[in-house]
Amino acid sequence: MEETRFALPPPPEDKGYGQRLDGTPKGTGFLGAIPMDDGSDMTEMSIGVDMDGQETQIPSIVPTLDADEIRHLAGGGQVTTSIVDKAFAHAQSRMKSGKSPFADNAETPKWKKWDESRAVPPKKFREVSRNVLSKLTGDTGRDLTGRKAEELLGMTAAQESNMGRYLHAPGTSAQRGVMQITDATAKDIMRYAERDPKLLNSLNSFRRHEVPIEQDLEDNLPLSIAMARIKYAMDPKPVPGTDPQALAEYYKRVYNSYGPAAKATTQKAVDNYKRFFAGQ
Repeated sequence: MEETRFALPPPPEDKGYGQRLDGTPKGTGFLGAIPMDDGSDMTEMSIGVDMDGQETQIPSIVPTLDADEIRHLAGGGQVTTSIVDKAFAHAQSRMKSGKSPFADNAETPKWKKWDESRAVPPKKFREVSRNVLSKLTGDTGRDLTGRKAEELLGMTAAQESNMGRYLHAPGTSAQRGVMQITDATAKDIMRYAERDPKLLNSLNSFRRHEVPIEQDLEDNLPLSIAMARIKYAMDPKPVPGTDPQALAEYYKRVYNSYGPAAKATTQKAVDNYKRFFAGQ
């Protein structure tokens, strides 16, 4: 088998994250310093894998991990088989291109770390939701308001981004804003809205038309809430009551059911809803 070779990166700046096995200082990695539940930061979390018959150290924290996997590691969880597979594929691709498996000093983190300052307070989220749902209902004649809808949207924000605490850096992901609406989902919602001029006009009233909708979703809370509510309204079944388990099952089926990339579980949705939104 042809040996995989890679170029040595510039010596990483010592940022106080300890040393790798080869004695070089750990860098901030591909995703930046991510706070762990124990108060420390994780950056690379190296693991040893077999590369061309030799054990090679590679980072397990790579851009292809999803939010649940990052939260799992940040909570002190062990590296899973899925994480190893993603880390191996990422490292192998870089090494075949002559790069180190580790991020060098010039590579920009692709993940915006947990940031408490970006959190949307539940009270504010409820107020914005009520205003948005009231306008959507008034503009379209559809009944899109009610406490069950507010709780469902709050659960969605709590699970998808921990109410805005965990977000991708702008422009680095196809998942946007507090509701983590994907670009593909945004297109589906707009196509659906185009069938109803009243709905389309209502949605457009929340937009900043000087920027593409994908960019607008990054930090436009009313638009994100409106788009998420319409996503749920596209489903033929109505929103269930306010029972968290019923809401979580509805969320999982309608909002987070896109194949293998959809990692949320109903229990995680309930837990995050109670932690970040309910009763606050």
